[in-house]
Amino acid sequence: MELEELASKQAERQKIAKLDDFEVQKVTMDQLLKDTRNLLDEKEKGDVSEVHLNTNIAKNLSKIEKVYKKMVRMVEDAKAGVGKWNLLKKQLPEDLINKREEDLRLIKEFVDITKEKQRRLLMGGKSKKDPVTGRVVHSSIEDLKKQEKELPSIDISDGIRQIEDRKREQNRLLDVIDNQLDTISGVASSIHSELDIHAAMIDKLDNDADRYKKSLDQLNIRVEKIIEDTGGAPKYIIGAIISVVGLVVFLFLIIALKNLLR
Repeated sequence: MELEELASKQAERQKIAKLDDFEVQKVTMDQLLKDTRNLLDEKEKGDVSEVHLNTNIAKNLSKIEKVYKKMVRMVEDAKAGVGKWNLLKKQLPEDLINKREEDLRLIKEFVDITKEKQRRLLMGGKSKKDPVTGRVVHSSIEDLKKQEKELPSIDISDGIRQIEDRKREQNRLLDVIDNQLDTISGVASSIHSELDIHAAMIDKLDNDADRYKKSLDQLNIRVEKIIEDTGGAPKYIIGAIISVVGLVVFLFLIIALKNLLR
């Protein structure tokens, strides 16, 4: 029972931790720091254009600053229970807040070392005195590298898991959309087939109407000829004949339409 309770608490803790993307931001920060350090190493070796490297390093440091401020704000909001935490009526566990504060402390040290390394290289690797204490901050680039190695690594495993979870969810949603598109495509194909059938039926009906019209025209000519041959006929007889002919044509059209719709 205790194990089940512990597992339940752990699952709830992980759910709460995913309410914001602090862990994902740690992954972004870790990648930015690694990329920047690689660029600084290239600059130190002098393998690549100085201008090109300086531009990319400056861009990365600007991104690092923005991500760091965002992460600090996340922790502050969680501690104060404001923002999304207030809306969701959730509270970040104290031990998780402490862990994130420790993460921020480590990140800050890594960022400071990275910035200091950039300054050293801009000054040609010379030492620099602290403007407040007057002490030499670091004697060489090697000292910075040594200090960086002595710092514990930042754990980004939770962030990577969250990213993978999001990727899986995106893939699932894409599969759902793909299936829906297949269904829509099938319906559209069926409608297209029905429209083709109806178009053929209308063409046939149009052809039948033309044929019956020609027959009627021919019949009218014959009736007029008969009337002329008989020396004319009263108007009511002519009207009756025309009515009969019209009725016959109408019946033909009804029969043709019924045959077409079968």
